[in-house]
Amino acid sequence: MKRLMVLMAAVFTVFALCACGGGSGGGSDHAAADIVVPPSVEVPDDTAPYVLSTIPEINGTAGINSAITVTFNEPINPATITLNSILLDDADGIPVDGAVAYDAASRTATFHPDADLVPEENYKATVTTAIEDLAGIAMEKEYSWEFTTGNADTTPPEISSRFPAKDANSVALNTVIAVTFSEPIDLSTLNTQTLTLNGTALVDGTVEYVGTTALFKPAANLMPNTVYTVSVAETIEDLAGNALGAPEEWEFTTGTQADLVAPQALSVYPQSGAINVPTDSVLEVEFDEAIMPFEFGIIDDRPVTVTFNENYTIATLMPTDGLGGRKIYTAQIKVADMAGNFMDEIYAWRFATDSAELSTTEN
Repeated sequence: MKRLMVLMAAVFTVFALCACGGGSGGGSDHAAADIVVPPSVEVPDDTAPYVLSTIPEINGTAGINSAITVTFNEPINPATITLNSILLDDADGIPVDGAVAYDAASRTATFHPDADLVPEENYKATVTTAIEDLAGIAMEKEYSWEFTTGNADTTPPEISSRFPAKDANSVALNTVIAVTFSEPIDLSTLNTQTLTLNGTALVDGTVEYVGTTALFKPAANLMPNTVYTVSVAETIEDLAGNALGAPEEWEFTTGTQADLVAPQALSVYPQSGAINVPTDSVLEVEFDEAIMPFEFGIIDDRPVTVTFNENYTIATLMPTDGLGGRKIYTAQIKVADMAGNFMDEIYAWRFATDSAELSTTEN
């Protein structure tokens, strides 16, 4: 049985029940329980790390002046992030000179080429088995993918969505702050100096990064009935070095209580029991409240892209190479809201990319 997983702030697992292989040059079949233990629970680490997502994505396009990023499913030993473990080659197989950096908070390695890449050229990036997690466990197999360059990226990033929204009232005291950008951000420019929260004083907290979303997590509950200001510095840059350009600020007002209510899934696509689902379909889940952005794992050995609507109530998961043909999928999801409350129960559904009888196929 092939495993298809989601980790991080969400617990989202998808299993392919029919044996039709995934794409080439990528991940592996990762052993995982039906429920992924939340990161706050300490368990022995006996599993190998793997690539969760890449920028650019497989067969994607990158600006000639852009950096390349690789995000892992778990924390990596920084000493193993080197030019021998993160490689970039041109179409002739000639290595590209550059430098690598690692951001522990987001588990992301970044490769910065020393010079602009060649326009309209094919490149191959490789993550080798020299990568190890904090327990000293190495990747099981090499991960590689290809992409094509376009022109230089000269477009500055923008803020595409925010939580809490501008002028929101009665915001939960235990909320996190989410800022989603229009494109991936250079993590060296994102920190507690460039994303801040002020009430009666500067709020202490930490900054995390998921997909294209920055999360400011206050160290303690906010004060009740208080106006807070979120500030995003103009010095935040995209992977090509384009700065935001102008600072942005907005306010919201807290209520009197913390949010202790778990979120609920309202609907999913493909619907439970659906058959003949097109292989180019995306998975979509709608919730009854804003969901903390999360990173999806693997579908058919390939990462997927996760996006949210402006209100963070609809998550859309897009497999890189589509779904497999003639397969039955079982999906299970358990996510947290913006206050960190996980769903009370796992929400599960099944669908097929052919006309198989779902009732006759065992979990």
